[in-house]
Amino acid sequence: MADVEEPLAGFVPPGPAVWNRVIPPDAEELVCHNDAAPWNLVRSPRGWVLIDWDAAAPGSRLWELAYAAQSMAGMSGRRPPRESAARLRALVDGYGLGGEGRPAPAAMLGRRARAMYDLLRDGASRGREPWARIWIEDGPYWKATADHLDAHTALWAAALR
Repeated sequence: MADVEEPLAGFVPPGPAVWNRVIPPDAEELVCHNDAAPWNLVRSPRGWVLIDWDAAAPGSRLWELAYAAQSMAGMSGRRPPRESAARLRALVDGYGLGGEGRPAPAAMLGRRARAMYDLLRDGASRGREPWARIWIEDGPYWKATADHLDAHTALWAAALR
């Protein structure tokens, strides 16, 4: 949320540590998880906890929100678009995104899913793991999902207005 102070926005890892940038971000506003998805959530006595921070690196709120929305709202061709739109709206409501920027995730959804597809494809062509294995298992899913998300951008935007 844009009105929240971000103490990590200027964080630089101490040398010799470096960011593990597996997907280039659209911008560098703050430190992002870069894989905020159901498979990285666990329930603890204190509530839900996001685990597996190995891809943490600078990114943007919008980039992070688009991936979280796609994965946590289950936005793919496997679900009717209107149902996905309602789930997207619920997630963005829960996130607290308001104002004029509220429809912005709609245009980022397909772009972020395509970045995942590109990561897997490029990793497979270079024989880099785990991307080569995931490419075999999920490459077609990410391409179809990116195409699906791009095809329904107007519906996503309308759901967020």
